Amino acid sequence: MASGQGRFTRQLYLASQSTRIIALDNYEQYLRIARERYGEAGHAPCIGNLYDLPFEDEAFDIVATRSTIDIMDGPRMFREMVRVLKPGGWIYVSLVYDSTYKFAPGPDADLESRIQRAYNRNAIEWGVSYGIQAVNGSRAGRFLPLYAWDNGLTLVKLVAADWFLYPNPEFTAEEKAVLHLQLDMIYNACKSAQEPEYAIEASQLDEWYMRVKSEIDSNRTTYTSRQFSLLAEKPRT
Repeated sequence: MASGQGRFTRQLYLASQSTRIIALDNYEQYLRIARERYGEAGHAPCIGNLYDLPFEDEAFDIVATRSTIDIMDGPRMFREMVRVLKPGGWIYVSLVYDSTYKFAPGPDADLESRIQRAYNRNAIEWGVSYGIQAVNGSRAGRFLPLYAWDNGLTLVKLVAADWFLYPNPEFTAEEKAVLHLQLDMIYNACKSAQEPEYAIEASQLDEWYMRVKSEIDSNRTTYTSRQFSLLAEKPRT
């Protein structure tokens, strides 16, 4: 679900040796990029809304998503995942950018702290083009076990870990793309902050954005992020 440009879908296919994987996303341009990069061997692209999946009940052995449920209506999305999962099947959810991040060096600790608070409060949701608004913002990792338990699933494993990106000796083009993506998510979330306690002066935010962007492009930054991953099983009836 929310397969994007296909990298995670391809990883699932290679890891599982599944005969068929449905790669679902709401953006045709992402699915087109996935087809160009990886072809259609082993997976079938599908357009669909995460809140109203175009599949029958209990259709899949595994339902997986990455870096999506934290910027959506988590409980609603999770219910749909459970609906299309077979009894005995597994749900896998991974949040690559959840709650805590750090671009370093960060010369203004107070500004960095306020930016992170504004991001966690106002994390924007990519699906606004089809009328879906952000509900719970960021920091969804702590809610994953509750989503599983509320839907009658058995928690198999929950993992929280920090991961790092640093130039060695420099970022690859793909790593830079990841960093720029996360930087843009943070910047746009902070720009949308309306509450006075979360609002950041535009000139300060723009200066921070351009500094970090330059540090990424010149391989002078280190990036740290907190990741949560959950594996849960749907009981057999």
